Amino acid sequence: YQGNKTIQIVKIPKSVKRIGRQAFKNCKNLEKVIFEDSSELEIIDKEAFYNCNYLIEMEIPSKINTIKNKTFSNCSSLKRINYGGSISQWARITFGGSSANPLSNGIAKLYINDVLQENITLEGIDKIGSYVFYNCDFIKTITIPSSVTSIGKDAFSDCKSLIIYCETSSKPRGWKKHWNSYETNYWGINENNFIEKDGIQYVIVNEKAVVTRYVGTSAYVEIPTTIEINGKTSRVTNIAEYAFSNCYYLTNITIPSSVTSIGYYAFSRCSSLTSIVIPNSVTSINCDAFSNCTQLKRVTFEPNSKLERIEAWVFSNCSSLTSIVIPNSIIWIEVSAFEDCTQLQSVTFEPNSKLKIIWGYAFNNCRALTTIALPSSVTSIEGYAFCKCTKLQEVTFESKSKLKYIGKGAFERSISSKMHKLKIKLFFKSPRYFLNVCRLIFFGLCTIFSIGLIFCIIYWKLYLDLAFLTMFGTVMILIVAIFLAIVICDRL
Repeated sequence: YQGNKTIQIVKIPKSVKRIGRQAFKNCKNLEKVIFEDSSELEIIDKEAFYNCNYLIEMEIPSKINTIKNKTFSNCSSLKRINYGGSISQWARITFGGSSANPLSNGIAKLYINDVLQENITLEGIDKIGSYVFYNCDFIKTITIPSSVTSIGKDAFSDCKSLIIYCETSSKPRGWKKHWNSYETNYWGINENNFIEKDGIQYVIVNEKAVVTRYVGTSAYVEIPTTIEINGKTSRVTNIAEYAFSNCYYLTNITIPSSVTSIGYYAFSRCSSLTSIVIPNSVTSINCDAFSNCTQLKRVTFEPNSKLERIEAWVFSNCSSLTSIVIPNSIIWIEVSAFEDCTQLQSVTFEPNSKLKIIWGYAFNNCRALTTIALPSSVTSIEGYAFCKCTKLQEVTFESKSKLKYIGKGAFERSISSKMHKLKIKLFFKSPRYFLNVCRLIFFGLCTIFSIGLIFCIIYWKLYLDLAFLTMFGTVMILIVAIFLAIVICDRL
């Protein structure tokens, strides 16, 4: 059937044990492959479905044990794989490479008995083959039993939001070095340190409870302050990386005051989440924690916040966020923290702000932002910090501003028509700019004058004539004037 451009559906007889090399290669209109019940198929050869880029749905019979390399390469439309065996049987299939796995295109999902395999528990196996779950972003959790002594290359690689629970206490020697990549692993999982309650999974780490993954379907979630496992109560202190990522149905969540840390991507891509309150107990919110929450409209920090940094990409692409009040405890606003918040109109800093640095691209492409008043504590605005803020018309600084540096393109494509006026205004409004220039001129003149004086003395060229005395006096007056300017500016 290679190159057949008319075939759309293929039904393969149960007696077929092997599909040969390039059997359906370049069948560009092929949409679905099904098998008769009780199929005897065991092997699919190299490039059998290569470049079938209209293939949407594929059945994999339970007796199959080998799928060779590039079998599903360029099958970019493949969305559903219906497997006839158990999930543990799937884990034992030998794949000849990443493109041998029909799930590897990043959009295909695995179904067994019409059930999406989001939360997987493997049982009764000692080996997991290479690439078996490669690039499977749809999988939320997987539990690997202690009986597994061998895991092949990239078995779980590029599963970007996967949480892996390992019953064994450490990585066995038989597990390949690159058995996974992005995934978060918890070792030594057992009934005394793991529990699932109301759809929330917890692991006890150092006698404290960590929220590791939400596997429920409720639109509203309330995280408790404590959790009990086998009669022992532990305080919930951490929301781990990816804990609620891709929970599209989640609209509201309550975070208790016991929580001190929110992990990487913890709520990333919660596209229905509308509001969030950050308790004042939280001391760290890691990168991308709320990125791509496109319906997030309100972010509230409780009074007396202990948070010191808004990390990189934390609120990036929160395209419905309209306003934000930055706690006075914040010292740094990191790279791209609010990038692509296209509806952000108001950024307010609490009084007595400790903010020092606004890093590059922090407010890049905040197209609705019209004005911003920066605290006097700010010392540096890094490159492209307010780039593409196309409606930004006014940037004001509190009196006694400590601003020392504005990076390249900090306001590019924002207020470019008034940029020269802004720079002049900043230069005179912030004494630190003038002070630094004075210092530079002062030390430069001192250095040049000293070198010239030494040069003259060495070569006996120093003549105390009127011209020299006039020049010497003029330079000394200039140096003293600049020195006084430095002293005055330093006291401002």
